[in-house]
Amino acid sequence: MLFRDGIPNWKLLREHFKHQGNITKQDAIKIIKDANAILVEEPNICKLKDPVVIVGDLHGQYYDLLKVINLGGDPAQNN
Repeated sequence: MLFRDGIPNWKLLREHFKHQGNITKQDAIKIIKDANAILVEEPNICKLKDPVVIVGDLHGQYYDLLKVINLGGDPAQNN
């Protein structure tokens, strides 16, 4: 039984997929909806107003940070 009381049995699913097993479309949709419900409640999801400037890891490069600030605009005016 891949699901027990509506909850996926991850050990059985892992083995099932290892042997190239399939699941039904309804089961896949249930897993996606359940995962979405969990992720929506996570506190690390930020709701921001635009404009937004996203910067990756600068690896400590101060001059790259200055360049990003110049290109992205005044940090006091942006998110």
